[in-house]
Amino acid sequence: MKRLFALLLISALLLSACGYDPYDPAMYGFYEGTGILAEGYEIPMTGVYNGENYLQLGEEGKGTMSLAGNVYDIQWGMKGSTFYMELQDVESEGTLEDGVIRLNYLDMDMELIFEYDGDYVPGSGDLDQGDLTEEQLRWDGSWYGWWVVDEGSGSFEGVTGSWWDMCASVTMSSNDRGQMVLWDQDCSQQEPLGEVSFYLNEQGQAVSLEGYFGVVPLGEGDWIIDPNSHGMENMMVISGGGQMEQGSFRYTAYLRPWGQDWSDAQQKPYHYDSWYLPLIEAGQPMPYKLPQEEN
Repeated sequence: MKRLFALLLISALLLSACGYDPYDPAMYGFYEGTGILAEGYEIPMTGVYNGENYLQLGEEGKGTMSLAGNVYDIQWGMKGSTFYMELQDVESEGTLEDGVIRLNYLDMDMELIFEYDGDYVPGSGDLDQGDLTEEQLRWDGSWYGWWVVDEGSGSFEGVTGSWWDMCASVTMSSNDRGQMVLWDQDCSQQEPLGEVSFYLNEQGQAVSLEGYFGVVPLGEGDWIIDPNSHGMENMMVISGGGQMEQGSFRYTAYLRPWGQDWSDAQQKPYHYDSWYLPLIEAGQPMPYKLPQEEN
């Protein structure tokens, strides 16, 4: 208890010693997490931190931060338009202008964006999440696995049997429509391997509407993903192919929700033990990039 008190006292002294501007009550309130800017691209914050994301700025530099539903106490201050935040003895900084906080969080080479929302109520969820059915929630969220080129001809013959780890971010709406973003070790969430819009049919299958995977455009019905047809718990299996002048290929992707145990699977993703398990054990959300080593 004494150590905790000392840390809190040191934190308060550090903030007061920095010569912060007087606290403006107009800045108090909730700022909802809306986006992440990384490598020049902005993506929804829920694509990386799946859950409730906000900053709450309170009186005299006290506040809270929620990332992926995990809530932390913070200290904050302002100097001009520069915003300072301290969380667990680590300081981050950014800007607060026109009701928008742009935070270089923990020097992670990505900028978290929070926008002031006077009507925001913690626990109300993100978007229409509270209105999603059990079936819709089954798809919504972060997925991890691998994909393989099953067969190729022409220019694609040399990659037959090649496989890569894969991540996917799925965002569902309450009208049974969804958006899926997929990336592998050679891509990122900002520059993905594929983007597909889809809908859920009466059988609970995800049916593609439009999009692309690699160099192949996708239309309605090109992907029909049945989560119940492969005999494994929480397994999304995507099958497809492409035909063009240079040749043809067929591929299959195997994905499970982020955090799922793969011990029942005959084949695991390549970086399952070295990369995935340590992140899961540390309670980390799915990153926007995969390890770059070739397998």
